[in-house]
Amino acid sequence: MGCARVMNPVDSAGKRNEIYIVCVYNVVGNENGDYLRNVKPAVIEVKDAFPDKTNQPFLNDCLKITNELRTAHNSRPIHYDDWLKKYAIKRAKDLSKGDGLSLKHMDLEKDVGENVYRAVGGDKVKNCTNVIKNWYHEKSSYKYDEHQFVPTASYFTQLMWDATDKMGCARVMKPVPRAVKIYEIYIVCVYKVAGNKPGESAFPDKTDQAFLDDCLKSTNKARTAHKTRLIKYDKELQNYAKERAKYASTGIGLSLKHMNLREDVGENIYRAVGGDKVKVCANAIKNWYSEISYYSFPVSLFVPKAGHFTQLMWDGSDKMGCARVMNPVDSAGKRNEIYIVCVYKEAGNVKGEYKANVKPAVGQHIGNFASVFDLPTLSAEDDLFDESAFPDKTDQAFLDDCLKSTNKARTAHKTSLIKYDNELQKYAKERAKYMSTGIGLALKHKNLKEDVGENIYRAVGGDKVKVCMNAIKNWYSEISYYSFPAGLFVPKAGHFTQLMWDATKKMGCARVMNPVDSAGKRNEIYIVCVYKEAGNVKGEYKVNVKSPTKKIANFAANLDLDVTTLSPADALFNEPD
Repeated sequence: MGCARVMNPVDSAGKRNEIYIVCVYNVVGNENGDYLRNVKPAVIEVKDAFPDKTNQPFLNDCLKITNELRTAHNSRPIHYDDWLKKYAIKRAKDLSKGDGLSLKHMDLEKDVGENVYRAVGGDKVKNCTNVIKNWYHEKSSYKYDEHQFVPTASYFTQLMWDATDKMGCARVMKPVPRAVKIYEIYIVCVYKVAGNKPGESAFPDKTDQAFLDDCLKSTNKARTAHKTRLIKYDKELQNYAKERAKYASTGIGLSLKHMNLREDVGENIYRAVGGDKVKVCANAIKNWYSEISYYSFPVSLFVPKAGHFTQLMWDGSDKMGCARVMNPVDSAGKRNEIYIVCVYKEAGNVKGEYKANVKPAVGQHIGNFASVFDLPTLSAEDDLFDESAFPDKTDQAFLDDCLKSTNKARTAHKTSLIKYDNELQKYAKERAKYMSTGIGLALKHKNLKEDVGENIYRAVGGDKVKVCMNAIKNWYSEISYYSFPAGLFVPKAGHFTQLMWDATKKMGCARVMNPVDSAGKRNEIYIVCVYKEAGNVKGEYKVNVKSPTKKIANFAANLDLDVTTLSPADALFNEPD
């Protein structure tokens, strides 16, 4: 092999550097079929795992707080299991190694769930009660009215999972060099039976003959417009479509999308929230067909944003199955969350076969999907979605809160203040309504004006979630993912960097919401802010996303607050004006 290092200082003192290290190898690795021979297990134990610091008071603490919280939710009591205690120690040690944390929840034993916590701090972070409370705080992200997997609430749902009756917990830690009574700590609890199982919250099947007729008619209408062979239903694929639709509705399924799909089958997925219009299969087909605008027929290559369209039109696909599952989101049952899935055989989107299978539309007038389906107009903002869009609830108090919270964050970074713009206000309302249809949220920033940036927030809850400051705090909290020295785009920090973008001088914000209970005390809410000039422009991060003050950068130490519960957003927004 050969290795090299290049680096450049990112501060005037030269104490911090941006570094690239590259190693090249002969012969090339990662060749299919050669792993068993070339990648061998370690013959000696790796020595860099943290030492085990699990003791009886720690275990008592974990068990007591866990059962107190479970009792409050009417979940069955949990008890320790000797094997799970040993397994928790192994998992904690493994995770404390260099790349262990990035592999959390991977290679777990069958039917074992896991919660992981890492912290750097003093005596408080050793305390298991703080850890369990940290996991429990994810409750605010969980949507009881939807009963679905939520990635940001997965520790809470595992902690509360009623079917889980055994656990094991462990703590490993070591002192931080040159620091007094400061430790780096990993705490792991493992559970059996595992929680967060897909399928246990699946929506009921609502596939009927009228729905199936609509799917087939709409699909073949689109395919005929491109002189693509007609498709027909297949019983086996029908059953598989129902299975996939239920899987998608669990939340876990939708987040994984086409993973775990049979190799010989293609798949299109559609999700929407609304009234009678969103139940119709033609809307799903139109949604998939609308991706034609991203596809280039002369180039004939895979385009991620056109994947539904190319599968829908794939000439080699001659059989399909479709299914619909749905669940009401209001007490009257007039609005539903709906998942429509169609599976296809032979599978489309095969590399090198696009030109033969995805044919251009017949005639110059058919480049727009509205004309294929005999509609006057159809776009992301069209009347198709109006029935299912939530009502606008943007008032002056909300707008004042958005502007004040935004400029509070920007001031903390010495970023220029921002002001409202009437045109952007109208556009924010349009975008918020679009997001609330379900179709909009699935497509997120698709169909956004080119010169505009956008941040989106969705929540279900009481009066607290109506407040704009919660949305701003949510976006600002992504600061923990952003590297100021690197000054590069980070997907998990995209809301934060747009919020703080110095070149952005104008914005518009809006709120739409709809009750999810008969008393109107709980609402599903969408908050959207749009910005001009748009942020997140490649190559311009260092100029536009400025470092915070020292107080905000070191929020826990400077404010003398518990590092287990405080976030950067809390530090900024909880201090007095």
